[in-house]
Amino acid sequence: MAARSRRPRCARGTLCTLAWCAALFALPQWSAVAIAPAHADDADAPRRRGLRIAVIDLDAGTVDARLARVVTESLVAELRKLERVSVISYDEVRAMLSLEADKQLAGCDEAESCLAEIADAIGADNLITGTLARVGGDHVMGFKRIAQAEARAVGGFNKRVPAGNGEEFLAEIGPAVAELFPDVALREGQVRGVSKEAARRLSPPPLPPWVLPAGLATSGVVLVAACGAALLQALSQQEYTALAEESAQHVVGGRSLVAAGGRAQTAELAGWVLLATGLSTGAATLVALPFIDFAGDADAGIGRAAPGATP
Repeated sequence: MAARSRRPRCARGTLCTLAWCAALFALPQWSAVAIAPAHADDADAPRRRGLRIAVIDLDAGTVDARLARVVTESLVAELRKLERVSVISYDEVRAMLSLEADKQLAGCDEAESCLAEIADAIGADNLITGTLARVGGDHVMGFKRIAQAEARAVGGFNKRVPAGNGEEFLAEIGPAVAELFPDVALREGQVRGVSKEAARRLSPPPLPPWVLPAGLATSGVVLVAACGAALLQALSQQEYTALAEESAQHVVGGRSLVAAGGRAQTAELAGWVLLATGLSTGAATLVALPFIDFAGDADAGIGRAAPGATP
């Protein structure tokens, strides 16, 4: 009895779910073939309708997961600079999958035939996979370009650089894309390389955005309280003056006079303290402006699109 050929360990049960994800590629330049995958015998199809690329989340390995996310998003943004290319990130595919389908998809190993099936299911011509790792005092990165039609790697990039804060990874994104797609030119007006904005996402300002409204609101409330204390001081002072004038003609209880004077002094002291607190809080909030993460870069590792990453 003939032995059955072993099918690659892939989430085949997910492929039906993935097939309709090809609608994500329904862009003008290739909408006619957005759902139907390219036929292997039509080698010129990608050239006619544009190349469709899917990017798998990079394997973080021994590198911080947030750094891996920033590098992945920057890779997607760099690929989108290429001419006649449509790129979809794996986050965009995963967002359309059910939880169960996503679990099944996670069972796919790095076998090129398995990954090629995923690329075929989502209507992609090429699939980009990669790993990031720290080896001793160095950072190592590697990418593979897998052709769906051939079910094999048709390009690769490997680099080992001294470890830093992660900017060394971003510096290699431009050269990596150039090596992976030497036959694809940049779009007009685009330049290779990750923007400085993306690099800033690796070391975002330490303060969250709510610090500004919270600081200004606190300052405002305290200053309003200072105004209230000033009004109370004025009323108490007016009462004290009236009692003092009355005491020149009639007998006035000394206890009432002392109490009015004490209220005036307490309110004046509280007013000055509140005024100083309100002004210092407002000033501290303004001084903190350069250290506030208005762009939300601290959350870059939670699926926010990379700068310039437009389809």
